[in-house]
Amino acid sequence: MDLVEWADRAAPAAFDYSSLDPSVASLARASASRIKEQLKKQQAAFLEIGRELLTVKDQLGHGNFGLWLDAEFGINERTAQRCISAAELLGDHPSIVSALPQIALVELAAPSTPEHVRETVVQRIAAGEQMKPIAVLAMVKVAREAEKEKKRIATLARMSLEERAEYERKEKRRHMIAQQREEAVRSRLLATEAKEERQLDAALEAVALLKNRMTADELVRLSRLIGVGRSAFNGLLVDAAGMKSDEFHQKWVHMAHKRPPTTIESPRVRE
Repeated sequence: MDLVEWADRAAPAAFDYSSLDPSVASLARASASRIKEQLKKQQAAFLEIGRELLTVKDQLGHGNFGLWLDAEFGINERTAQRCISAAELLGDHPSIVSALPQIALVELAAPSTPEHVRETVVQRIAAGEQMKPIAVLAMVKVAREAEKEKKRIATLARMSLEERAEYERKEKRRHMIAQQREEAVRSRLLATEAKEERQLDAALEAVALLKNRMTADELVRLSRLIGVGRSAFNGLLVDAAGMKSDEFHQKWVHMAHKRPPTTIESPRVRE
């Protein structure tokens, strides 16, 4: 299986809301919609930051620009250049900004990404295709490897037989190490996604079971006893209690004052 095929298979399927309690499903759908809007705003802000950095870079010059970045934001020029490249190459394509996450924008705008890949992705998304971010990353990777292979062949053509044998031996070793690292990263990503999905499913199921069996005060007390902090489960408890975040927190603190001190932290949950 090549990387593009893996990307298509690894991308998450649509979430099945039909198995949830209607109120929980409605809550989860609304939260997903709000989160998506926030992500779009973050991506737009990312490109705007790139434009601002480019303007300042042109005025400050190379040496002062790096000092300014470190003093004002604690970042280096390499990080700043990622924002700048994304703004320069993709800033005029709003459909791309709204369709892809920041990591895909950065990789797509990277100097090592062939221009024909950028053009292909821009055209496909502009035409209305919903490209999976992981598939875009796979396209970038495959294109970069193709460019490296062209350079490798050109380098080999200039070498003697002995130099070529040594070069290929080292390349084989580097390729094996890179492949092992890639597999390790891929495994960690999939394991993290699976763990987060299991945690959310468990939280949704637990809240659905508790909502019709406990009062709002009992749900607040349960949150304090469990000490779930900022987890998804705690946020769902707030919604199930029918309270706002501040109201829920005040009740939590009130209950804490009525009991002996514990090591459990007060949950600061989302609005």
